[in-house]
Amino acid sequence: MITLHTLASGSEGNSLLVSADGTHLLVDAGISARRIKQSLALLGLTPDDLSAILISHEHTDHTAGLATLLKHHPIPLYATGGTAFYLRPRLPQLDSCLRPVSPGSSFPVGSAQVTVFATSHDAGESVDYRVDCGDAAVGILTDTGFVPEPAAAALTGVDLLVLESNHDVEWLRSGPYPYSLKQRILGQRGHLSNEDAAAFARRMAECGTRCIVLAHLSRENNTPQRALAVMETALSGLDVTGKLVLVDINQRDEWWINYPVYQAHLKGAAALIAVQSGGYGEIDDEALNAQDIAGPEDAPAFSISTILFTSDVKPQLPAIIGLRNSSPMYFVFKLAIMIYFNS
Repeated sequence: MITLHTLASGSEGNSLLVSADGTHLLVDAGISARRIKQSLALLGLTPDDLSAILISHEHTDHTAGLATLLKHHPIPLYATGGTAFYLRPRLPQLDSCLRPVSPGSSFPVGSAQVTVFATSHDAGESVDYRVDCGDAAVGILTDTGFVPEPAAAALTGVDLLVLESNHDVEWLRSGPYPYSLKQRILGQRGHLSNEDAAAFARRMAECGTRCIVLAHLSRENNTPQRALAVMETALSGLDVTGKLVLVDINQRDEWWINYPVYQAHLKGAAALIAVQSGGYGEIDDEALNAQDIAGPEDAPAFSISTILFTSDVKPQLPAIIGLRNSSPMYFVFKLAIMIYFNS
């Protein structure tokens, strides 16, 4: 199984951790080494537990903590030759830990198989990565002005996709950025807009991707709400027959949980996972709390409103699982449960 933790995302720093059966891959190190260590500690890990560091490109928001991290921990570093060229003046120890990669290549790291693909960004030789382990796969696509076809091909079929949704085009055009910076962001070697991200997300969803995490949102030219709204519009017409549907819901402020359950059932969904940010099933944070959901006999469902989920509990489909989004394991359990349902 693969899990993914986002340590930081945005213009001020990017880093995430992909773990696959004991293999831990740090993808980019755009925050301080201290923050990376603190984040790993929350997961019960240290830098010495890292199997490798995968670098997408040399920009500071992806490499800020790299020098200090490598100074104290000789971790294998995978990067393209173009990226290494620009990193070398900043990293005296680079060549001792560098493992050069090229777009289109694939290599094993422990239990994981890593695939490299080119992106289109104003950097030396930018790339992103797909990580496979057994039947599970995650993909990462950020810092690209458009989606090159080799990238789309490499990402097809991943279970979880971390996808850049950087800016709203009109907000950017009318915002305070200098004209030159606006043109850079909007260009073919810039960043994906909400609309471009949504279009690609739909394409990937139609190919089987079950979970999409939006990343690298601009603080000045975007909001999570705006990016999500554009994404929801693009995905609203998808055929969910026989598929697993994920819904984020708050029963206190939005609709009652029966509605999305029954709507998913009517449209032929195999099951529905509801991530509950609020609701009446939240009885005790430390207990496994089941909540009955009234519905027709042909659409049985129930809810579990805590992150405690073990191999002893496998609900009959169709079913509904709730996770608290205040938990640091929120996104990890989204992916873990999706993979679990298909096992």
